[in-house]
Amino acid sequence: MSHRLRLYSRKGNTMQNAPDRAAHIERIAALNDTLRANITKPTGLDRIVMTAGIAGGIGDVTTWSGWRKRAELLRTVRDFDAFSPDSPERDFGRFEWQEAVCYFKIDY
Repeated sequence: MSHRLRLYSRKGNTMQNAPDRAAHIERIAALNDTLRANITKPTGLDRIVMTAGIAGGIGDVTTWSGWRKRAELLRTVRDFDAFSPDSPERDFGRFEWQEAVCYFKIDY
């Protein structure tokens, strides 16, 4: 079973400020790192969208157990650093949580 967690950021078009592809990729990677580092307090138009599978794994966040599971999941995404070489923008990750394979993707 796999679940997805999708993060959205509306930081604008970064290509205007990047003279070459490498600089563009590094700029997006830095924005993605910032978004993940501040995942518990998204700002502006940033938002987190969870699939029903992720939400079901967390459960009721008004209970201690659900709140703790959500915090654990967000910390896992925040601290994720096992990016594959085909994700130089650090916008996609795969990890195991609650005995399920989970993915996150940052979109603009």
